[in-house]
Amino acid sequence: MSGLLTKMKNKKYRDSYVASHISVGIPHQIRALRAQRGWNQKKLGAKANKKQNVISRMEDPNYGKYSLSSLLDIASACDVALLVKFVPFSRFIQEHDYVDPKSLYAASFDEEFSQTQVPGQADRLVGVAAAAEQTMDTTSSTLPMGGGSTAYPVFSETRIATS
Repeated sequence: MSGLLTKMKNKKYRDSYVASHISVGIPHQIRALRAQRGWNQKKLGAKANKKQNVISRMEDPNYGKYSLSSLLDIASACDVALLVKFVPFSRFIQEHDYVDPKSLYAASFDEEFSQTQVPGQADRLVGVAAAAEQTMDTTSSTLPMGGGSTAYPVFSETRIATS
C-alpha cells in the first residue's frame, strides 16, 4: 500500500488510477449482472431498450463513454439501484483494492426483499425510507445535506415514474 500511496501523491497518477478503475469496473459489472441473470446481450438490450451492439460496447473496457442515462437504463433493466457519488481517495482505493467477482453481483429488488430471502429486510427499507422522508424540507422541496446550510432539490413523488 505504501507504494501506491507514493504514486497517488502525483495528481496525474490519481486521475489515471480512477479513470482506469472506472473504465474496467463498469463493463465488468454490467457483464456480471447479465451473467447473474442468465441473460445474453440481446436480452439485456431488450430489457434496457438498447440494441445488442450497444450492450456489447458497454461491456468493453476500452469503450469508456457511458452516460448516466444509459447506466440508469441498465440498472432499471436489472432492477437494481445505481450509486454514483464522489468519495475521498481512501474510500475509492478500499472499494477497488481487491474485487471479488461475486462483489460485482447485485440482487434485484425482488430478490433482495423477498420475505423468504432475508426476513425483516423489507421492514428495514421502509424504516430507512421513512427516516429520509422526515429529513426532507417539504416546503422548499429541498433535502438538507451533511448538517450544513446547503440544501439540494429533491423530486416530489409525483415526478417519479411509478409504472
